[in-house]
Amino acid sequence: MERDIAKEASKFFKEMGLEDEMAKLTEVFVDNFMIRGEETEDLKEALHRAPDSLLDTIWGKISGKEPEEGISRQQKEDSLYEDIPGYFASRFELLDIRKIKLLVRIMNNYPTNDLEAAEVMEEFVPYGWVFSFAENQSSVFVVMNEVRDIIMTLDKPEVKERISFMSGIRFIINTCLGLYGVSTIEQIHNIFCSTGTDEDGREKMVSHLDEVIQEFLPYLEEQKVLWTDGKYIVSPYFNTKEEYKRLLRVQKRDYYVPDDDMIRSYGLGKMVVKNEEYETVFKLLSREIKDQEQAEEMLEAISGYVVRKDWEVSQIMNCLYDWDVVFTSERETQKLIKALDEWLHVIRRWSECGHCRKEIYGKKTNFYFGLPANKNGAVKETLQKIYPNDPCPCGSGEKYKKCCGRK
Repeated sequence: MERDIAKEASKFFKEMGLEDEMAKLTEVFVDNFMIRGEETEDLKEALHRAPDSLLDTIWGKISGKEPEEGISRQQKEDSLYEDIPGYFASRFELLDIRKIKLLVRIMNNYPTNDLEAAEVMEEFVPYGWVFSFAENQSSVFVVMNEVRDIIMTLDKPEVKERISFMSGIRFIINTCLGLYGVSTIEQIHNIFCSTGTDEDGREKMVSHLDEVIQEFLPYLEEQKVLWTDGKYIVSPYFNTKEEYKRLLRVQKRDYYVPDDDMIRSYGLGKMVVKNEEYETVFKLLSREIKDQEQAEEMLEAISGYVVRKDWEVSQIMNCLYDWDVVFTSERETQKLIKALDEWLHVIRRWSECGHCRKEIYGKKTNFYFGLPANKNGAVKETLQKIYPNDPCPCGSGEKYKKCCGRK
């Protein structure tokens, strides 16, 4: 998995006119978080050659605290040599299946793209599971032998079965938090029992379900995937108990029960359903801003606000204005407004317990209009303008610039 450091980083900095700064930052990064010279798969050798800052980072991740004063470099190396394999073994079966696949790819010397490389540096290197070696302006990721031995246990049927079981629970938790915002172990239990697992396999798994969930939740909380409060499992979008309790007071109906396809989609983080209504909005917005990738990112962000905070068309249009989207045609603007209104009708919301308004109220019949164009053809904003220091219209109590107005 050799990578050209200079080529990857210099393009961005050259465009910004920061070549000298880039060279300095690269040297600092290599000196602090990579090992110079030939690669090795031996953990003891890697620890011996690692910079002090990297050793301290690994120590902090594994122990949860800074190294004690007076501890020698050799003591750190000896301690980490013992602790790293055990720490990895305790978390291997809890890892997201996508991360396990990435580790296997690195172990088998498959190339990584920029996003994957960044993930390796963030998720694996700080724990000592993978080290990055730099030599002759290129770098390579290497999985340590002691970690490799644990990964190789994937060949054992019982390990595969447990990882598959844990992955299924993770998918259901992701789905519950994505649909409801707040969930309970009982809900996870019920949805698990309704999945497509065969009856004999399901009965075998259910007998261990509560035990596994209780083991799994502290790890997910540590990873900031969620937080817990008594019987409640809470989305990280909530910062306080009062915030999620406010949602529970609003939720007045039976919870929507997802099918296997939805669990698979939400479990993989694909929470924006690209249905016919979405595609219409996407087409119209892409045509206005002439950038499909940016339009997709905008709609993903907007969808999150609709799901979590019940945004309506007026708030979306204000958001688009805030993002400097310029509309030059009243006709096209009205088309987008109508399409947005239809799209909002089929988005599943936390306030509706995972249901969409179409399921509750039926087909959408009334559409929102009201953004006439001025005499120059540019759209006149008739909605109330939200300024950065105004209270956010979502009701969070935060200023707009610190809440929904974040870029």
